[in-house]
Amino acid sequence: MDGVTISGADGEPWAHLAPGDDFRVGRGGDGVDVDRSISASPYVSGHACTIVATEQSYWVENWARTGAVQLLDVASRSQIEVLPGVRRLSPFASAVVRLMTVEERPSGTDAQLHVGVGQVEFAVRCDVLAELETLAGRQPSDTQSWADEVLRKLRSVRKEGGRLDNVRQWYACLALCEPLLRDPAGGVVPSHAQIARRIAPLVDRETGTPIERRQGEPATSKTISKRLFAVRDRLHMVESIDGSSAGLGDTEAPTKLAHLLTSSGAITLADVEFYLRRSPSGEELDDVQD
Repeated sequence: MDGVTISGADGEPWAHLAPGDDFRVGRGGDGVDVDRSISASPYVSGHACTIVATEQSYWVENWARTGAVQLLDVASRSQIEVLPGVRRLSPFASAVVRLMTVEERPSGTDAQLHVGVGQVEFAVRCDVLAELETLAGRQPSDTQSWADEVLRKLRSVRKEGGRLDNVRQWYACLALCEPLLRDPAGGVVPSHAQIARRIAPLVDRETGTPIERRQGEPATSKTISKRLFAVRDRLHMVESIDGSSAGLGDTEAPTKLAHLLTSSGAITLADVEFYLRRSPSGEELDDVQD
């Protein structure tokens, strides 16, 4: 039976919706009825999001007071945002719906509360959107989307030949994107010096090799700039004149790269959580400037 299926991040089925049916998620409680309580955090709206099935797709409605609902395509890792107070019709057959949460926990010796950003995800699949029909006189194409191509090229930075230079480029990209992924609404792209300090103490999760030649000693801002430039060049984001590296001094380049990598889904919060280790004090990027 065609419809929309909703399940948890662990694959547990939550509901199957026929056209016209809806499914409400949020914190619940305080007289607010939801079909699924997704968090006990007081920072999550009682009614945060609703999925409404249609004949051909499904609406994603953001009922939260603040914070966008992110809709991520499973096939291409493309994503769209649904701002508070609006709804959008999903173009994705299989998608992950992501809601950001805020948690308070003790921090330091003064017992102040440290606010941390987390996320809750669930999956939505639309049977009608999943159906493919071949056009008359045409053969199905296996051409990948633009987002697929970005991800393939970025993965080549991480995988190609296993060279340490590529690993360093990968970690520089992770640190570049981390603030935007942890705080989509207010995250700021870090400086090269901040990126250098963030990755200096790290060890590669896959090889156990320190990222920098001397673990704990940050690379220079110029070195970080060259690493990000190499990634941009691989993604054809560099405009060269007569073969020169014209894009190396582009002050907006890091911001453009960060938004490309996060909006395409090439780097996700899950990647950041897996590869980047917090310091024992829980610190992340500091306020060092170039």
